Amino acid sequence: MSQKYHYNPIKKTGGKLQFSITCILQLFLQSELKIYEIIYSM
Repeated sequence: MSQKYHYNPIKKTGGKLQFSITCILQLFLQSELKIYEIIYSM
């Protein structure tokens, strides 16, 4: 039970962080050209 209690919050934050990183990476890889266009436009 102690393990579960300690593992749960770590999983929650780690999962959120991993999800954000995966979303950013997917967006970056999928729209690389778009990102470069935006950078050039700026």
